[in-house]
Amino acid sequence: MERSVAAFSFAVCSLAIAFAAGSGPTRAFASDSSAAAPRAEDIYLRAMRAMRAQPQPNYVIFRADYWARNAAVRCTADDGLDISLHHGDSFSAFRVWYRVADGRSVTVDPKTRARCDDGLIEPAGAQVEALGQGTPAPTATASSTGRSSGPPLIGTVRVEAVHFYRVTLAGIETIDGHPAYHLELHAYRNPFDHPLTDLWVDTSSLLIRRLQAEVSVHLLIASARGSFVASFERSGPYWLLDNEHIEFAANATLVHVRSTINVRASEFAFPTDLPGVFPSPKPSASSR
Repeated sequence: MERSVAAFSFAVCSLAIAFAAGSGPTRAFASDSSAAAPRAEDIYLRAMRAMRAQPQPNYVIFRADYWARNAAVRCTADDGLDISLHHGDSFSAFRVWYRVADGRSVTVDPKTRARCDDGLIEPAGAQVEALGQGTPAPTATASSTGRSSGPPLIGTVRVEAVHFYRVTLAGIETIDGHPAYHLELHAYRNPFDHPLTDLWVDTSSLLIRRLQAEVSVHLLIASARGSFVASFERSGPYWLLDNEHIEFAANATLVHVRSTINVRASEFAFPTDLPGVFPSPKPSASSR
């Protein structure tokens, strides 16, 4: 069960932070000066571009604090970052060395000096690229006279960049003291593979300030549901994911499990190189 919780956390984390929709300027919604609210799809697309246009560090060193209820997070040499069921509350703190190019982490427990070659929070780079796998670039298609339950048509251009979600503007809310567009996302199909449900987009910078994802599984004798909320904030020149809230609940015959994990990243540093921290990759057979 504990490995299932860890696998869910990593999967949702990768799926929920994948932004991709090309590149380009992000300062205006339309060429006219209309006071009408911008289209939800426009906000979504420009937010994806704004996120991808952000500079990325080579490496990030940071502190990761974990507050958990009915779960415990430990760093073990054999199992990596281990998340297990644990009745009551727990707290753990780690030092993390993170390589943006491939999303690889080295996590160290400062108390036990235990080292594990993975991590739960990835503040930059790899997650943004990962979301590109679920958000193809816009392509032009011939208009159709039939009605479709798929994404909307704007003229003769199908908005493939929001191909997997129907996006609606719920309103403007205040997130961490900043006004943000609240976008509600509804997957057209396969919600397990496309779990995003909400985005909060800064009205000035069009950067994502917060996102939410949900996944549920229903079996004959059991069911499980997980939710993931991630928040972003600026540190120096970089727009980083610095806060995660994960909830997991499972029900089976006579068994009920509910766990929450809050992760906070802080004390960021951005070295240009980290020699000796990450193991060298093994040579391929062709290079021998």
